[in-house]
Amino acid sequence: MLRSRLLLQFIPAAIALAVFSGCASEGKRGRQMQPACAAQSTRMAGMYEYLADAGWLTDWASGKRAPVAMEADNAALERAYLGVREEPGAAVLVTLEGRIAGRPPMEGEGTREHLIVERFDQVWPGESCEKSAVATPLENTYWKLVALNGTGVETHADQREIHIRLRPEEERMTGFAGCNQIMGGYETKGNSLAFGPMGSTMMACPYLDDETAFLGALEGVTRFVILGESLVLSGDTGDLARFRAVYFE
Repeated sequence: MLRSRLLLQFIPAAIALAVFSGCASEGKRGRQMQPACAAQSTRMAGMYEYLADAGWLTDWASGKRAPVAMEADNAALERAYLGVREEPGAAVLVTLEGRIAGRPPMEGEGTREHLIVERFDQVWPGESCEKSAVATPLENTYWKLVALNGTGVETHADQREIHIRLRPEEERMTGFAGCNQIMGGYETKGNSLAFGPMGSTMMACPYLDDETAFLGALEGVTRFVILGESLVLSGDTGDLARFRAVYFE
């Protein structure tokens, strides 16, 4: 359980792990789910893959693999996964709230343990179960923008990458918004985060529309979540921007 404790230290209370094996016992027919656990819903993280019209989740803590039932919030999980996977069948780290219950298998008779997705939370492209235990701090980290309002972001050949860095010693945020350097104050407590009025340089470039969208997203930020080397900024309308930590020697 050391890995579970490590991960829980670095993921906010909104995200935790479900250990499938904690709801199982050894029987004559192998690993069996305890009846009391069938309706138990808990937060969990694991590697999700979808191929041939079937989804599977491998639990991070126990390594147990279970099929995902096509009900409840499964459709939201599938949509998010299909939007970020690099190739068909590629595994992506996800967080969600769910439970284990018996459902008919795709082939054969009887029932089989399935994961019921009660509430989908996040997909974490580029992360893995091993990397998710990395403790990346919100402050003093160079955060490169990788998605804005649900759409992937790529840096143009003639453009610097969009990024932000929160500097606690100066109590301000600095960065690059696409055309201009930006700076401004910020406040954070727990998992809440808000940016104050921002100033910027006044350079013109072909990507001012992208810059305007990025600055608008920052204005709406109210909270953040970090998992591994990924940062998600969210507001009242949902997820606004996703960043990846970049390290320099």
